[in-house]
Amino acid sequence: MNLSVKNLSFSIDKRKLLQEIKMDVSSGEFVGLIGPNGSGKSTLLKNIYRVLKPDAGMITLDEKNLFTLSPRHVAQNLSVVSQETPLLFDFTVSEMVSMGRFPHKKFLESDSMKDGEIVRKCLQKVGMENFIHSSFASLSGGEKQRAMIARALAQEAKVLVLDEPTNHLDIHHQLQILDLVRQLNMTVIAALHDLNLAAAYCDRIYVIENGEIIQSGEPADVLTREMLKDVFRVEADIIIHPLTNKVHITYLSEEMLQTSKEK
Repeated sequence: MNLSVKNLSFSIDKRKLLQEIKMDVSSGEFVGLIGPNGSGKSTLLKNIYRVLKPDAGMITLDEKNLFTLSPRHVAQNLSVVSQETPLLFDFTVSEMVSMGRFPHKKFLESDSMKDGEIVRKCLQKVGMENFIHSSFASLSGGEKQRAMIARALAQEAKVLVLDEPTNHLDIHHQLQILDLVRQLNMTVIAALHDLNLAAAYCDRIYVIENGEIIQSGEPADVLTREMLKDVFRVEADIIIHPLTNKVHITYLSEEMLQTSKEK
């Protein structure tokens, strides 16, 4: 399923947060969204999953205007893992993940054996099967994030939106989750904080700064020393890693640069 953002603009209290955003994500593609804090990554994703509504422009799923589709239709085709998980009531992990099955059920329809099996398999995929009866509130930040990814998988949507999906995870689980997402054969758009992870997993990358897309392309073309200096205000050494054949970035502080010059 394709996702397209066409000339999207968004503002709050007359302050423009997004300006003329254009983005295309092809079916089965893993697209990364990178940029400094406050650049507009999460705001753009919230427009895509309809928490916010753009002032202008259009978002389409397979050429259909996202904002004319029913909530049920959108939920059947687009799932989200956001940075925040508001919780008004305590649920078990199984109950939280089971919520991903709602778009596929009739009103007040109870969970079936098939639903239960899907929930179990999704928790197994993210390494959380031993927590199935645990209180969601009792989980660590990383465990909650993995449970929410399991819920998104249980939704069986065709497009997955991830807002900093590895933000609370240790290195092992960061790689586990992104490996899993990469193997899902879904259309994925993800805001990523770690640029080396973006380089390793994304087919293409969009760079956003001050609410505008300023560059896009394959990781090797986008993740350059010049871009990192201009956008992220950091010096870096960039190589193609001999084992992964992917871009690898080493960040260099002023002290490191000074030390290397003295040597």
